[in-house]
Amino acid sequence: MSHEERTDYIQTTTETASRRLDFRFAH
Repeated sequence: MSHEERTDYIQTTTETASRRLDFRFAH
């Protein structure tokens, strides 16, 4: 995995985790 791919992966994972937390608190 290249550095760029890793950065993109971490960004996507963080966004997904944040969205999941928002979803949990919204309900």
